[in-house]
Amino acid sequence: MAPLVFLLLVTLPLLYAAWSDLRFMRIPNEVSLALLGLFVVSAPFLVGLPEMGWRLGIGAAVLITGFVLNALKLIGGGDVKLLSAGILFVDPSTDHLSLYLQVLGMMSLAGVIVHRGLARVSPVRDAVPEWGSWGERGKFPFGLSISASILFYLGLVVILT
Repeated sequence: MAPLVFLLLVTLPLLYAAWSDLRFMRIPNEVSLALLGLFVVSAPFLVGLPEMGWRLGIGAAVLITGFVLNALKLIGGGDVKLLSAGILFVDPSTDHLSLYLQVLGMMSLAGVIVHRGLARVSPVRDAVPEWGSWGERGKFPFGLSISASILFYLGLVVILT
């Protein structure tokens, strides 16, 4: 039940994060804060306080690791905040974390291939010429992959359980 409720709660904020990253190459802080708020309000009822604590600890570890990677200019700050807020909705068991990391890798690769491929297709590029991500060399709107990975993971868990 928790994965389905989480999926319903996070879909709109994650779609907005993906769109914003494609359009502006920026993920607003409000999206990550909204995800955190949705988690804090719903998790005690859906997963219980002990598991909520584990999830918050994992989210904090992701945030700290992400800050280091951001300081090294390997990942954007918005991406770090979105990933650390999004990981709260992933079951903290080893199997689920492993599954999520595989999905994240798959969505990252697919996102780069599709985004870069579509950037070369004139009708697609002309349909949304204002997307800032089209012209960014050496950068990728990772919010697209992060959002897709969380939605795909939750959808997969809903289907399989």
